[in-house]
Amino acid sequence: MPAGAERRIVAYEPDRIGGRERLLRAAYRWRSWLLCRLGRHLWTLRRNPEMGGREALYEDCRRCGRERTTYDPRDQGAVWGARRPTL
Repeated sequence: MPAGAERRIVAYEPDRIGGRERLLRAAYRWRSWLLCRLGRHLWTLRRNPEMGGREALYEDCRRCGRERTTYDPRDQGAVWGARRPTL
């Protein structure tokens, strides 16, 4: 070991969760429950490998697991996520 270098011993306990982390997790669960309850889901696009075409696509909420099977394809030509007006 070089001169002046100290070796630190860190007590590592992977199964313990601190009070602050426990509070943050509880706050996130409560916030997620409230947002989904109000209808503000966090939809993510999924694909069913057993089907093909448009029927293979569906969305589900990443927080509560609710599925939305009526897929309305978003405008694929929009720039930066903006939607074009429909006529």
